Amino acid sequence: MPALALLWGVLSVAYAPGALLLHLLKRSLTPLEHVSLSVTLGLVTSAVVYWLIPLAAYPAFFVAWPVVAVGALLYLRRRDLPKIRFELERSYAALLAVLVLGVIVLVKLPLFFGNLTIASDGGMTVVPISDPLLHLAIANELTHTVPPANPVFAGQALSYHYGMDLVTAMMARGTGLAVADLTVRFVPTLLMVTGMLGVFCFSKRWLGSIGFAALTVFLVFFGEDFSFIPGLMQA
Repeated sequence: MPALALLWGVLSVAYAPGALLLHLLKRSLTPLEHVSLSVTLGLVTSAVVYWLIPLAAYPAFFVAWPVVAVGALLYLRRRDLPKIRFELERSYAALLAVLVLGVIVLVKLPLFFGNLTIASDGGMTVVPISDPLLHLAIANELTHTVPPANPVFAGQALSYHYGMDLVTAMMARGTGLAVADLTVRFVPTLLMVTGMLGVFCFSKRWLGSIGFAALTVFLVFFGEDFSFIPGLMQA
């Protein structure tokens, strides 16, 4: 199931490596800060590992990386597992509302969830913007070769940044999910939620208020000029 595969990818490729680093650094963080920073560090760490393993001529070893990361984390935190409690205070309702709004925007905008979907006539719905297609092609290249070749000109090296496409490629290798789904749906959602949590945690420490921290998240992501509202109305 795609949902279970995505959950495994987030836990094993993103969260577990970052949580291992935080465990080794022995940082004192709130649960929300821990999750946000773990996912951020984990994505960066796994992307670096994914980039380095093919250079060592053992690309298949990346399959073992998520399993090793999860296993090591469970072993090191085995005494803490019975103490884990998942609680959400009412004061965090504003943050939850902003997170839901962010996901709704991605679902409604044709460039993301509505893009690269199978239409009722058997064709594919494609938004006529080249950027998603370019990153889809680069991510496809990265699933079997690092550094990637130019997806347009065969045999030529790619002279374009591909750091973010590494995330898509390694998630595809680690979960078996389609690169298209990851490019326009799952990875943007993961990055949106992670970015919002990061802004919230920083703002809460800085401002000392959960409400103002949630407002900061809203303004950072949606308060520019509100030009996305006409776009949503036309979607």
